[in-house]
Amino acid sequence: MKTFCVYRIFCYCTLKSYVGATCQGKKRCHRHFSDLKRGIHASLRLQNAYDKYGKHNFEFEILEDGISDDEISSREQYWMDVHWAFKNGYNSRKEAVRIPSSEEIAIWRKLRPPRGGARRCKAIVSYDIQTKKIEKFESVWAARSLPFHKGLPSTLSGKTITCAGKLWFYEDEFNEYNLEVKLSKFLSIPEGCRRFYLKPKTLRLIENTIIRNDGKMYKNGLEAARDLGVNKDAVCAMLRGERENVAGYTFKFLGN
Repeated sequence: MKTFCVYRIFCYCTLKSYVGATCQGKKRCHRHFSDLKRGIHASLRLQNAYDKYGKHNFEFEILEDGISDDEISSREQYWMDVHWAFKNGYNSRKEAVRIPSSEEIAIWRKLRPPRGGARRCKAIVSYDIQTKKIEKFESVWAARSLPFHKGLPSTLSGKTITCAGKLWFYEDEFNEYNLEVKLSKFLSIPEGCRRFYLKPKTLRLIENTIIRNDGKMYKNGLEAARDLGVNKDAVCAMLRGERENVAGYTFKFLGN
């Protein structure tokens, strides 16, 4: 269980104190004096005193240790009152800042939106070019279980045409006009290259069974790469015809 401590920074020249609370005393001490040295400390009172009297006239000490997260705010307030940290000290706030409990932090982490801002929180729609099937997701984050979901932001912003063989739209932008625009972009691609957009080559590497030239079969290219101790990109390049062999072996998709 995480425990906290209450500390103070004491000035020998003025006999005034700055009181605070933390769960990492040494790191907090270093942070305070680092900010003071650079002249960017949050407490202007403490910063002015440090600039006037110098570091050698200040001391960092732990007032109370081993405090639970439920009691830390009240204990910090107690020591602030004892040392007059606000009225005749260097604290800029009259009351101690409440530190959230570990349970509250866990709840906030679950409820917070994913990285990427409001755009990634919007609902999205996929359109399968081959089956013409339309599928809806609550957000880019909700579609993270899909293969290569990391490419969705680029597709949604228009930098790429398809992702995982589908056209993607934000729900509020999905209409017949925008669908026709993206379909026309796809149809402008040479016919011989469209298959790479309909079923990405890397997706084939992961999903399809492949066979080695000596007859050994693998469920997918990743399994073959692990068996040979090579990078999966090498097996992928072999299957695309970009290299002659991998570790002395050749591969092809089963049925080709």
